[in-house]
Amino acid sequence: MAANPRSKEVLMQKLVRKVMAFALALWVLSALNLGFAAEDKQREDDLKLSVQGNHIAQADLSGSKGKFSMSQVGATVSYSKFTFSYNRRFYDWDDKAKLPFGDGRDDPWGDLSTLTLMIRHDGKLNNTWRYFMMAGAFSSFEKEMSGSYGGQGMAGFTYVLSPIWQFSFGGAMSYHPIRTRTIPVIGLNYNMGAKTGWSGSVGYPVTQLVYRFNPTWALEVGSLGFSRSIHRLADDSKVEREGYMESERMLTGAGLEYSPVPNCKIALSMRYYFNRQMTIYDKDGNNQHDYDVDNAWGGTLSLKFDF
Repeated sequence: MAANPRSKEVLMQKLVRKVMAFALALWVLSALNLGFAAEDKQREDDLKLSVQGNHIAQADLSGSKGKFSMSQVGATVSYSKFTFSYNRRFYDWDDKAKLPFGDGRDDPWGDLSTLTLMIRHDGKLNNTWRYFMMAGAFSSFEKEMSGSYGGQGMAGFTYVLSPIWQFSFGGAMSYHPIRTRTIPVIGLNYNMGAKTGWSGSVGYPVTQLVYRFNPTWALEVGSLGFSRSIHRLADDSKVEREGYMESERMLTGAGLEYSPVPNCKIALSMRYYFNRQMTIYDKDGNNQHDYDVDNAWGGTLSLKFDF
């Protein structure tokens, strides 16, 4: 008997998500360059501030004619070993009566917020080996924060292959009332921090290749990423009272970075979001329904400052 084409598609999507989730938390290795901050204590103790906004264009939900677009703004403050961030998502719904969830009149949910506090420590064992450790807590919610708390941790080692190549490995764990994940960590960086020329990183959720023309201008030639989040819905939610909404998506794109002064970076990127899915859970974490979301274009603008 021939397999159902729809079943094959669902199995392939699940396989892709498992493969991407296998490397969870590698973004810390490339974005924060853990294992090397210990060499520059003055830079580590600097105050860093970044703000970012992004928008994903309108897209359909599978099995319905309801549509939505999503915008997000966020800010991150880092000092010494501590990092605090706040993100807020805004949804714009269209044809609410045709959505597969909600009451058909009101927005299925309002703005969604995420608060995160992280602490990290890294150091040098010898000229070729370094170590890194990180732990944090977060809360993602619509209104009420109870049942929205989670935690994550990571530890590992970085091996300096050469002045421009570094290899990192270790393990990571994340906890949320919906599920707990334990994931191996592995990553590779090339020429990170170079003022000119090519640099790149293989990591999660962002793998990218960058060419820097000079200290002022850089081109993100290409990137591939993955994003997952779980938000606790309101007590009086029209979708699932005290339940949860999980959102997953992959993305690819390119961008341009401008540094008018050494301690300021402005980046503008175009993104294409695909392999998207929403999952609704009840308050006990039981899967109620999975919804595929159509692919869509989007963009990101970010500003980073070091003080």
